[in-house]
Amino acid sequence: MSALRGNLTLFIAKAGGMNELLKQYGLPLPLMNMIFFAALFDLLQCLFRNVRRGDSFTPRSVRLVQYLGGALPVPALLESLWRRRECGGPEMSAFCAGFGAAV
Repeated sequence: MSALRGNLTLFIAKAGGMNELLKQYGLPLPLMNMIFFAALFDLLQCLFRNVRRGDSFTPRSVRLVQYLGGALPVPALLESLWRRRECGGPEMSAFCAGFGAAV
């Protein structure tokens, strides 16, 4: 199968292997993102609840902002480590080729 005027080509050796490919490469990252966003929105809810009560600059609110600032780069770092682990071998898989990884 090819798309984008031949710039993207996908070869599937076994049709049953696509499920395994999704389980190995496709599912962990979206699950990690869903968990991160649930935690992020929980922290934001606590922060806005404090602001609504008028507790804008209490030590607890400042700590929540620090947690939020520290948590924002975490998914990007984890995803880059995940992709490096998957694409760092001697040959490039179809998954890595789609993301422009060079080995």
